[in-house]
Amino acid sequence: PASTVTVVVDTTPPSIELRDVADGQVFTEDNITVHGRILGAAEAYLNGEPLELAEDGSFEVTVHLVDGLNTLSFTARDEAGNEATLTVRVYHYTELATASQVEGLEQEVQDLKSNIGSQISDVQNTLSQKIQNAIENITSSIGDLIETAKKPLWTMLVITTILVIIAIIAVIAVRK
Repeated sequence: PASTVTVVVDTTPPSIELRDVADGQVFTEDNITVHGRILGAAEAYLNGEPLELAEDGSFEVTVHLVDGLNTLSFTARDEAGNEATLTVRVYHYTELATASQVEGLEQEVQDLKSNIGSQISDVQNTLSQKIQNAIENITSSIGDLIETAKKPLWTMLVITTILVIIAIIAVIAVRK
């Protein structure tokens, strides 16, 4: 009599589910607790270290984080040798600005911008006034010199003097 043998090939790897942690997540705490469940596994590991599973496949593990990038690699293997891996990268920064701190800084920057804008306006007004005063002084001096220049002997001397005074006043106005 011939007998029939049925062979079932298991190619389904265990499934790994994580709670409390996601890829790219940022933590300020030095230690985090990760909860999860691994179904269909005979053995499980976190970064190569054995991971203890409850009967229902759930686990809870505390992980110490170093500053910067931390890679958490969960691996599960079933009785048939099928393997599943889930890797999450989390970041640890002991000092992170809170939203209210960022808003406070944004307000300080806005206040500084307003203050600087006001100071620039004041400087522009002061410069405009100084330039206007210099122009009025030049105009008055030119008028006086023109009156003096109406005398023939003084004409060349007055024109030269006017040009020198204009140059001096322009230099003074620019320096101030």
